Amino acid sequence: MIIAHIADMHLRDKDLDESQKCMDHIIEKLLRHSYSPDLIVIAGDVFDSRDIKLDTDACRAAFSIVSDLVAFAPVAIVTGTPLHDGYATQALGHLTGAGHNVIVSDRPETLILEKGWLNRAQEGYIEKPEAVVSMVPTPTKRFWQGTGDIRQTDEEISEQMTAIFAGLGVEASKHPWIPHILVGHFSVRGAQISNGQQMVGRDIEIGRDQIDMAEAALVCLGHIHKAQQIGDNIFYSGSIYRKDFGEMEEKGCYVHEVLGTFGGFQPATSTFIKTPTRQLVKTTIDITEGPIDKWNIHNELTEREGVTLGEGDHVKVELRLWDDQDGSETEAVIKDRLIALRCEDIHVKLIRIPRENVRSERILKLRSLSDKIQEMAKIKGEEVPDGVLSKASTLETHTQAEVLQSVSSGQQQTASFN
Repeated sequence: MIIAHIADMHLRDKDLDESQKCMDHIIEKLLRHSYSPDLIVIAGDVFDSRDIKLDTDACRAAFSIVSDLVAFAPVAIVTGTPLHDGYATQALGHLTGAGHNVIVSDRPETLILEKGWLNRAQEGYIEKPEAVVSMVPTPTKRFWQGTGDIRQTDEEISEQMTAIFAGLGVEASKHPWIPHILVGHFSVRGAQISNGQQMVGRDIEIGRDQIDMAEAALVCLGHIHKAQQIGDNIFYSGSIYRKDFGEMEEKGCYVHEVLGTFGGFQPATSTFIKTPTRQLVKTTIDITEGPIDKWNIHNELTEREGVTLGEGDHVKVELRLWDDQDGSETEAVIKDRLIALRCEDIHVKLIRIPRENVRSERILKLRSLSDKIQEMAKIKGEEVPDGVLSKASTLETHTQAEVLQSVSSGQQQTASFN
């Protein structure tokens, strides 16, 4: 059985050209070439805002994309992070095509695939099931609104998630000779987060031992933007395009093939399909130690972390300099170089550092009071009288009683002299 695994589309008007380009590539590679999926799963965050309107370009694009997908295979969608997927995601569940349908799950449930059609397990007798699909949206209090207590602690939520996975496993065990696919949108403990991904709100981590309670042959997840495999059967497909600066890893989707064997199923054979997404590069150039010549600026821009800049890339450069330093020439060289590389979106931000702050930090790092006084005098261009350094040394090397005795003796000597 072949499963196409897509997640974190994050459709929004702002980046619609980019996300549409990447989805067009996936559809072309996935559906019109060598792959022929029996099931397509979208593991959450179809949209980037829960408040998206049905008449926006991003929403129209979502309906077009899912319509293209359901023409080839049934589509199972879990809702993602509440701040991203709202009620517009539910509307996708009304799409059908070529004998296939779409089901959107906003609560944990079991779906049964039969003859290219998805059914909810409780909807009636299934004659010849082809797969069991367990759906686990982002863990939210909506799961337990019927319990009468919505003040869930992390420990209580974790316990109830264990019960949910176990329950899904029991439901799937009713069909032991067909593949069990678990689709979810949550964080697995130990998963690697993309450097640029901004995690929003409270994130509940799920342990692998909890997921194992479902006894799924394949686990297809969304939420983490970095594609990765965890253990034998847990996969994040990652986001389809680079949404935030710092997300440098490859983007795309997975195609999994689950093979049945006597007594069970083999771990999935998985292929990652890369999308032609733009690069979002963020780097820092520091000229506080002195000017950087044009060639070194070229190296800083083109050799940082093995990134090769080129046409269509979006670049943010933080230029660090002193608050009284002229960085206009360096800024111009940076922009000229990026334009020559045919980068599309260029931003150079000047980060001005007050010299006094740095000097103060240097003073604080000195150990002796005498050294600190001399350093402060150097900053102000003053000379320190020998008597001041002597007194500073006395304060550091004598006890409080000895200092008081010294001061008292000095006052007595002054009084006798007068």
